[in-house]
Amino acid sequence: MKIKTQLSGLFFLFALVLCLSAQCFVSDVYAAVPWPNDPDFLVGAAGHPGWGQPTFWSGYGSSDAEIERQVHLLAEMGAKIYRLDAHDFTSDILERVITLCERYGIAVLAIVNVGSGANVPNQFKGRVKYYQVNNEMNVQAHKSASLDGTELSHFWMSADTEPLPADKKYLDVMISSAIQTIKIIRAEDPDAKILINGTWIHYGFLDYAFAEFAKAGVDIDLIGWDWYSDMEGNRDGFSPAAMTVRDGLNSAAKYMHDTYGKEIIICEYNMWVYNFDKTSIGGSKYVPFLPGNGNGKIDPFEEDNIDVLMGPYLVNNIQYLYNNRAENHIKGIMIYELIEEPGQPNPFEAKFGITYSKMLTPTGRNYQILGPKKAYYDVQKLLGGGFVPIQRLNPSAALPEHTITASVIDQDTDGAILSSQAGGKVTGSGIYRENSVVTLTAAANTGYEFLGWYRGGIRISKNSVYKFTAYEDADNTDRDGAAGKFLYEARYVFKGAYEGTVITFPVISQDGAQNTGTLTVPAKTFGANVEIDVKQYSKFILAPEDSYVRKLSHTNIAVIIDSQGKPEKEMELRIPYNNSDITGMNEDTLVIARYDEEKQVWVPLKSKVDKDNKQIIAYIDKISIYAIMGTANDAKAFEKMKYYPNPIQPSKGMSYAKMNFTNMPAETSIKIYTLLGQLVRELKADASGTAVWDGKNNVGEKVASGVYIVYMEDRDGNKKRIKVAVER
Repeated sequence: MKIKTQLSGLFFLFALVLCLSAQCFVSDVYAAVPWPNDPDFLVGAAGHPGWGQPTFWSGYGSSDAEIERQVHLLAEMGAKIYRLDAHDFTSDILERVITLCERYGIAVLAIVNVGSGANVPNQFKGRVKYYQVNNEMNVQAHKSASLDGTELSHFWMSADTEPLPADKKYLDVMISSAIQTIKIIRAEDPDAKILINGTWIHYGFLDYAFAEFAKAGVDIDLIGWDWYSDMEGNRDGFSPAAMTVRDGLNSAAKYMHDTYGKEIIICEYNMWVYNFDKTSIGGSKYVPFLPGNGNGKIDPFEEDNIDVLMGPYLVNNIQYLYNNRAENHIKGIMIYELIEEPGQPNPFEAKFGITYSKMLTPTGRNYQILGPKKAYYDVQKLLGGGFVPIQRLNPSAALPEHTITASVIDQDTDGAILSSQAGGKVTGSGIYRENSVVTLTAAANTGYEFLGWYRGGIRISKNSVYKFTAYEDADNTDRDGAAGKFLYEARYVFKGAYEGTVITFPVISQDGAQNTGTLTVPAKTFGANVEIDVKQYSKFILAPEDSYVRKLSHTNIAVIIDSQGKPEKEMELRIPYNNSDITGMNEDTLVIARYDEEKQVWVPLKSKVDKDNKQIIAYIDKISIYAIMGTANDAKAFEKMKYYPNPIQPSKGMSYAKMNFTNMPAETSIKIYTLLGQLVRELKADASGTAVWDGKNNVGEKVASGVYIVYMEDRDGNKKRIKVAVER
């Protein structure tokens, strides 16, 4: 365990560019050198089987099924080593984990110390290949984040006169305990390899440890080191912003080998993930730290994007470190960690895992392994892993059968589950004997988009084809109530049945001729499950006779667009007409007008006349009634226009704080200038010909007292100029 303080499309692209610029590759293009089957270079993962009894933080668990599942995950990933906590009180758990690791050919690295694991070397003699003595003693004794850890004075010692902080320990006391532990391991299991681990560039800790080991006549075989992506970039002044694993961990490992004469094994390695949701354990706002990215502030707080970044970060850097092992003397790397811990008391560590785990209740041991993340499959590809039959602790037991059910779930763009199941089709449901491969496939129906495969409410794959090995879970939280029946959801979101298409509708002219109109709906105009209906509107609505609304001549050609959705983009509307529809009108002045039901007025829209095809074209963003109308330039458009109070005098009360402009043509453009010609404010009248000025400029600041010029212009080009004043 590491203990320390700590993309929407454009944002994600930004993150990728930053990551690439720092040589932290985040694509699926792996290193050119193929991964070798090198038995002397160990790649695996760290985990916590049964850790923290009686309170558990994740889906590791301690039942046979849970242990079988986690070790099987290691085997299918292609792992060669498993690092775990070893305590006397978890000896039963260790026995089962080690037994399964032996069957899969996975080496075990056990973390032990006097007082918590003194009997482990005796009980598992010859079965545990590596022992790590204590964990990150340097961090436990480090005095301050402002100290780089290269000097012994940077660590707490029992001779210090300052009070020891409650969360710290004395380095000399821990090293003394470590020496006792090393002696026990040498006596009980002389063939085992021993290491101590540290992190950052805390070489002062190693200087002291090796000096004390020499005095006590003991030695270790390896140096273990923990390394995360935030140690490569600009965080708390520890390292240059451009530093990457190439000149960070690679250089640190070389330094330690050259200085202390030991090979290096990386005990914890991953991309550091910050949790910005401090209000709850296992919150949802996580963001990855990557080198050269201004203290790790990569948006968009998306777990999917973190996973996309994590896999290639691990794969490419592991490959790099292996290719340079003659320089860095690294002989193994363990990813931290195998299964994520959503219930971690330290929320910064909840998302490290390369396997999804769901916390079912806020307290107590109630977790569930949901399935591998993309990062897991990325590493599996690197290591050449794949299908491996699951090993049972009781091999003689008959393999059970599992009922796998794939279901269709529709949801809206906000994530709400809908009652419909119209989004698509799924295949793969059936009864599977344990250890067989299950293949689920999803296909979206027209107008829907496949979001991914979900289990227990968490997305476990974005691929439409999802393969996994049938196995027994330790709980039945995602089953339908019967043991061995598992539910997998293919979720779909409605894009809009007509999105990206052209809707056609008939229009009957005065002479009985039928023409065709069109409504073009761009992609992602509607985000909900809606339908759009366009048809000719026969009930005619007269325009008001109020003189402040422009004079319109009706053609009796109108259409109604009906939908429960609200468009988020403009749609192109083309309404056809014949000469019989515009008798006595000037064809050049034809427009499409929208009926404003709230104001009960017709609002002319900016329109284009296509005389060749006899169509009027306008871009609309509202569901309403639209009609072709003729317009006329009205020189008296502003004759009844009113504006009050003038001047604006906020000191007299609210009724004098704003100026009202009324009785104007609909959607009149208003521009307010100073006497020197500086533009102060732009307004637009609504459908009723009304606008309000609050005495502020375009950036929301109060304007100074004085006289201002107001220019008004309607859609026909009719203009009016007035003077107004402000008194503060």
